[in-house]
Amino acid sequence: MEPETEEALLSCRERLYETCIRDLSSNGRKQVYSDNMSFEDLDNWRREVMPEILRTRYIKKQRMWLEKAELEKLMEWKLSRGKFRPTLPKLIQSNDPDKVREFSEQAFNVIIDYCDSGHDNDSEFISVVRKSMELVCKLRGVGPATSTIILSLAGPTLRKTTDFGLRDTPFFSDEVFEILNQDHGKIKYTTKEYLELLLPKLLLFKTRELQKIEEALWCLRRADKIHGKLDDALANLLISVRRGTRADQMVTEPPLKRRRK
Repeated sequence: MEPETEEALLSCRERLYETCIRDLSSNGRKQVYSDNMSFEDLDNWRREVMPEILRTRYIKKQRMWLEKAELEKLMEWKLSRGKFRPTLPKLIQSNDPDKVREFSEQAFNVIIDYCDSGHDNDSEFISVVRKSMELVCKLRGVGPATSTIILSLAGPTLRKTTDFGLRDTPFFSDEVFEILNQDHGKIKYTTKEYLELLLPKLLLFKTRELQKIEEALWCLRRADKIHGKLDDALANLLISVRRGTRADQMVTEPPLKRRRK
């Protein structure tokens, strides 16, 4: 990815993100969320408060996990920022609190172990994300997209707590997938799509804060919806992003070796 494109995209996020969130908070599906939060409050909780909660747990216990109420809040955020799926909240609520803690802790442990290893390899990172996604997807109502919301919390938490500059696991959003895969067709929300068509393209950016790249691209799509079309500068930025994330530039996870019988 060209440094100028990445810098322009992050600058775009700084200019547009709060405006887009306020617009969604005022004009979105719901006006009031858990704890009488607005969507703006809920988004701030996801970006700022929840990583600090996890950081406190890690400092005290050397472990991180989600409580069931926190998972429910993350689902609220997902369904308000993206497509609403009415069956998911009930499925999330049906999870045993101990299982939420168990599987989220196991998933975060995979990432923590990766940090402790000192490795910094794109293919290995993708493999770690795959293992972590599989663990949290054992919870009812948690599919690949929801799993990435959970895992996106690890980067902001561990960068403030360890010396390892962990990259984010960015959210598997419709908008960003469509931007980066124009010819793919209808999204099936599979782990394969995320690990082969979204995450490797976002890993082409040099920043560790890949969730901010996801948010910047979401802003471009949101601005397009609000105003009818992007201005020339933003439209050209989107063209540069698509050019810089072509499939021939991606890093992908190497195929698994077949065992001899």
